[in-house]
Amino acid sequence: MLEFFMVINMTFQSVKIIDNKELELRRILGAYLKYQREFDDLSLNYVSESLNINKGYLSEVENGKRNLSYNHYDEIMDFYDIKFNFEKNILEEITIKLYEILRNYINANIVSEKEIFKEVFQDKNRYSDSYGFFVFKLIQLFYHIRFQIDNTCEIDELKELIKKYLFLYTEEEKAIFYDILAQYYIIRKKYSKSYDYLIKAREVCPDITNVTALRATILYHITIVLQRLNKPSLAFICCREAMNEFRKEKIYNRLFYLDIYEGNCLSRMQLYLEAEKVYLSVLENTFFLNDARLTCTIYDNLSWNCLKNKKYEDSIFYAKKSIELGNNSDDAYTHIAYSLFKLDKKSECIEFINNLEGDNINEFSRMLNNIILYRILNEDRKLLYELEQYYDGCKVNGDYEMELLVRNLQLDFYKEKKDFEAAVFVNDQIQATLDKNNEEDFSKLSSLILF
Repeated sequence: MLEFFMVINMTFQSVKIIDNKELELRRILGAYLKYQREFDDLSLNYVSESLNINKGYLSEVENGKRNLSYNHYDEIMDFYDIKFNFEKNILEEITIKLYEILRNYINANIVSEKEIFKEVFQDKNRYSDSYGFFVFKLIQLFYHIRFQIDNTCEIDELKELIKKYLFLYTEEEKAIFYDILAQYYIIRKKYSKSYDYLIKAREVCPDITNVTALRATILYHITIVLQRLNKPSLAFICCREAMNEFRKEKIYNRLFYLDIYEGNCLSRMQLYLEAEKVYLSVLENTFFLNDARLTCTIYDNLSWNCLKNKKYEDSIFYAKKSIELGNNSDDAYTHIAYSLFKLDKKSECIEFINNLEGDNINEFSRMLNNIILYRILNEDRKLLYELEQYYDGCKVNGDYEMELLVRNLQLDFYKEKKDFEAAVFVNDQIQATLDKNNEEDFSKLSSLILF
């Protein structure tokens, strides 16, 4: 008798699974047809009248409430000029591809990641008109954000499409979508928007996922964003949490970057010696990786950390090491210029800045170089004008630390000129900036660490 009920129960479960799968495929097909109709800018009335098919029936098909009758397959497909692949296994196939891409991304295996993208796009016709259509669109979005970030029109179209049909995606796929969008806004320096998407990603991400390190990856991105939002304490907590999860999964490549972010958090909390120890420790391990780009980044961070700690000779040393390794950012050059100025090596500083004129220095860095030059040459009016322009740039870029650095330079200027009224004003601005950026958003702390 017990065996009989077990068989009955197993049979019931199997039927339920099949039913759920068929329901899923029906909803996907309906949504796909709705997408095609709206893409062609056609009303439901027009399609109904053109095909002489009941409007209510078509509406129910589009909303996944009814199966598309076999009698209507060909005429609807011909009407939209599409050839839909009804192979049911395609959905599973393209979903596996999505997870493979994600795994390689998480493991920082860019070669394999690109290979799988290539495989998917080579079979575009197989996936684009099938039950895998919406997962394929998610893969497309992932690719554009990873490797074609300037293609904003395509990204926006894909983003809006996926948002509209988000109900078709699993919770895990929604988490992937939100995390991908967060990366996009990190690159665009829209950190608050990125943070909002990351919170959504963390909320919907299931405890058990097909890609086990997905939750750790979301935390990794939260760490980056909180650091950029000048919330180093919260960033530090998230950083440690992400480290623990990556260690569990034995994903060590990401740990190197998290070590750097840990150093960044300590540096932003003005724990400069502790930050330096972290950077130097990571630097020792990078030799085993033979990764010049990573080593270059560490030297750059060491330079910036030493500059903030007023260790200007060390800042110059590390900046030069970074440049030797091929640093293509302007940061290292500005670190050298500023440090030379603070060391009172005025002639050397002027010569260094003038020799940069022929190089590809961005406008923001050029402004800082001009500020230093005008300060040395006592061109006060030009200095004050450039300072205001620079502050505006800091606000646009969200560069809180550079703003403080230059405001302190301005404060020294007013003190030297014995303009104490102006000095008090700048000092108040410095304090206001510090107070604003020290306001930790504890309301979101629980949502970050109590997963």
